[in-house]
Amino acid sequence: MAEQGLISGATARALTRRVTRFLWMLVFFASKAGVDSLALWTKYVSFLRKEIRRGLVKPLQHVSAHAGTKFRNLPPAKHATVSSMDVVTEASDGVKLYGTIYTPLPARDDDREARPDFSSGKTFSTILVRTPYGRFNLGPEWAKVFAERGFVVLVQDTRGRFGSGGDFFPVKHEIQDGGDTIDWIREQPWSNGKVSLWGISYLGLTAYAAAGSKAGRHISCIVPIMTGARAFSIIFHRNSGSLALDLVLRWLWLAVKLMDTPRVIQFWFPPLQGELNRSFMDAPLASQDEKLIGMRLGFLQDAIRATDIEHEFWSDKDMLCDMSHPERPPTHIIGGWYDFFLKQSFEDFERGASKGERVCRMTVGTWKHWHFANYGSVSLNVALDMFQRHMEDDAEKQEDEKTESAIHVAILGTSPTRWCSFASWPPQVANESAWPLSRMTTRAPVVEAQKGSSETAAYSHHIYNPENPTPYCGGPSFDPLNSGRVEQSSLEARDDVLVFSSRPLRQDMYVCGDVFVEIHARSSNPHTDFFFKLCEVVPSQWFVSPKSYNLAEDLARFGPDDWDETSTDANGVVWYELKGRRIKLGPIATRYAEGTRIRLQVSGGAHPLYMRNFGTDHEIAEAVETCSAEHRIFHDTQLVLPIVDKTDIDRHTDLHPAFPNHVAEHD
Repeated sequence: MAEQGLISGATARALTRRVTRFLWMLVFFASKAGVDSLALWTKYVSFLRKEIRRGLVKPLQHVSAHAGTKFRNLPPAKHATVSSMDVVTEASDGVKLYGTIYTPLPARDDDREARPDFSSGKTFSTILVRTPYGRFNLGPEWAKVFAERGFVVLVQDTRGRFGSGGDFFPVKHEIQDGGDTIDWIREQPWSNGKVSLWGISYLGLTAYAAAGSKAGRHISCIVPIMTGARAFSIIFHRNSGSLALDLVLRWLWLAVKLMDTPRVIQFWFPPLQGELNRSFMDAPLASQDEKLIGMRLGFLQDAIRATDIEHEFWSDKDMLCDMSHPERPPTHIIGGWYDFFLKQSFEDFERGASKGERVCRMTVGTWKHWHFANYGSVSLNVALDMFQRHMEDDAEKQEDEKTESAIHVAILGTSPTRWCSFASWPPQVANESAWPLSRMTTRAPVVEAQKGSSETAAYSHHIYNPENPTPYCGGPSFDPLNSGRVEQSSLEARDDVLVFSSRPLRQDMYVCGDVFVEIHARSSNPHTDFFFKLCEVVPSQWFVSPKSYNLAEDLARFGPDDWDETSTDANGVVWYELKGRRIKLGPIATRYAEGTRIRLQVSGGAHPLYMRNFGTDHEIAEAVETCSAEHRIFHDTQLVLPIVDKTDIDRHTDLHPAFPNHVAEHD
């Protein structure tokens, strides 16, 4: 029998026509209304909403609902029909939280419209999903997958969002409200007392928060996806305190205006993002909420002034769930190599796996944050596997869990995608290998060390100008159109980006673990950022020139008290120097194929992925004035790579236990 595809050809053509019509409609309105005018948007809002649903939402829902088991490899559904009903829970302070319960029903056609019958005395395990994006926008399709397999699913609007009462303050009330909802579920006559948590992005934050509440000790398990257990590192760089400007403003622009259809369209249509793009360069930062959102946001004003994790503002907002707590529920974290939560996800895993008494597993794929279509199947399989183990009391699977590898990672640069399993991170089989910049080539001018001068090694230099800051190009970004694996030639052509490349590799090389840079550098400004990016250069083929692609990156910020020493040259310029400071770029698992080159980019920032460094001592909320800096990168700086022998990679190559028949090509 011929294998059935994802959707039929006729359906695919119909979806293509609808989506094409929708996109042409956007172009038409953009040309008529202009980038900033909303006149035509207002005039045609009812028409737009209808067309958006016909042309985009329904097709995507259709594809989601009809995704075949070849791609999802889900266990078979136990129930052919699902019922839903709205419920209201009350938080401990009296705020009403609205949600929808999805319940499995008997597999009979005449029961399709029936409401769940909780009077029969049958009890269910429950999955809790809490969302600020509207329970009918993100939730129904995912919830139905779980309900079809025998679980009750509660999808709830968070405080101050859509149907729920109270005021919206990101993260602040999630621990309390999540815990109150867990208690409410366990008191219901249809509940068997077993509750698990699942969520992507902010929905994952609410899952962590519920697990971190007093009621969290009753949680059976948690599957957080593309998210983190701590809030500070979401909007500030975990070590330097640099603001994740693009994420903060873009997320607020989306979240606050989510119910305004034209604004949602703008999120996916760059020509209509003029106001957002201007806000990235406007100063001071404290005025951007009124300019961009049209209102002053108290929580944003407080947050941008709390740049230190020890600030009082974060005392009840940063730690959503203590991963080392002995009563932390069994956890399986899902992350992506190009997700902005990646480093926090690894920190959560390492903390949970090394200090927590209960199971903590992790899966890392080749995905970026907006890769729903790719990591959705994995997240569902992992979640259903966890729910079966811990809510259906599968003793055999729980026993197997004790011997399974703790972390499963997809190896970048392999096709089909190769998965490896390790007992810990970084892998114990990895060996550090130093690559000095002196062994690499660079297009930038090289200044050789002169006898009698203070320079002890050759160096390359560039000028960082905050009025024309170095932009970011791909990587762990919230911008769906500028994230993930992106070709770097436009960025590397800039004068303020230094590029160092190795010779072509003579054989395949696997890099798996944490990447570091041991930097020797000087700056003419004590307020300095250095941004490092590890890349892969694919050799030229036919008429195509070599291409550089990003793999891992990080930023380091230095203030007046952070330098190893200072000196003054003959021209009276004061130089601030770092000598061999070790900077962690982060985790990676990739294959450099034979003939490719290793490349390291060094620049002064990645705006607005991280807010530009103004070069002054002013607080970021009020900074307006800027000061440029000259950066000198000495060639005894070293890139430190964790190399794993191919035989060890072969030995650790394995299929993921949650989906043993998973088709890797579709990751």
